[in-house]
Parts: sequence; structure tokens; C-alpha cells
Amino acid sequence: MVWLIVAALLSGVVGGMGMGGGTVYIPMLTQGLGVPQHLAQWLNLVAFIPMAGVSLVIHAKHKLLDKRGFWTLVIPSALTSVVCALLAVKTSPRILGIIFAFFLTIMGAWGLISTVKKGVEEKRNNTPREPKDLPEDIL
Repeated sequence: MVWLIVAALLSGVVGGMGMGGGTVYIPMLTQGLGVPQHLAQWLNLVAFIPMAGVSLVIHAKHKLLDKRGFWTLVIPSALTSVVCALLAVKTSPRILGIIFAFFLTIMGAWGLISTVKKGVEEKRNNTPREPKDLPEDIL
């Protein structure tokens, strides 16, 4: 039980840093704790609902919500989580593992390409900084 709590906390921290917590949580459950793939993915999808609720409250408190697109994201996200959680229980663990590995590979490649592209664009658009552009306390 302690390791389940540690896995959940670690995935929450990683999720808070911008990377989906499930990318850590599911492998920790399946590879580290021996939880079957379908149960691990079900747990991750079910956990999404309260985490999303807390995230919404925090974002609303800091006035970071775009109210125009709010319902077009919340309703499909909640419904998709529930439907996928139900499907995860009925799908074979082997198939779920393959789908999840494919998903992680695509997301990793997308992140790498986006980061490299952003770095190239920044390098292309930036001119060398002169010492006068630096804060005085550095000089």
C-alpha cells in the first residue's frame, strides 16, 4: 500500500510539471508493483477526474481559465475518461500494453520534435546579446 501511495504522489508531481502523470504512474504500477495493465490504466483514468477537478479550481482561482472553451473541453474530457476506464477493464492487458507503448512513443517523439523545433526557432530569431542588455548586478 505504501508503494501505491508513493507511485501516486510521484505521478502527481510529474503531472504537475506538465508531463502526464500516467506516463509514470502506469509503468510504476505494472512494472514496479505487478498490477495488471488493464487495472493500472483503469486506475489512471479514474484518478484523472478528481485531479482535473482540483486543477480546474486552482486555475480558476488564478484566473487562468478561458471561459469560452471551458465546456467544450470539460465535458468531452470527463466522458472520455469514464468511457476509456470502462473499456480498459474489458480489453486484454496485452493489447492495452501495446496501445500504451505506442501512445508513449508518439508522445515522446512529438515532445522531442517540438522542443528541437522551438530551440531552432529561438536560435534563429535571437541576436547576440550585448553586455548593456544584461542586468547591472551581473556586470
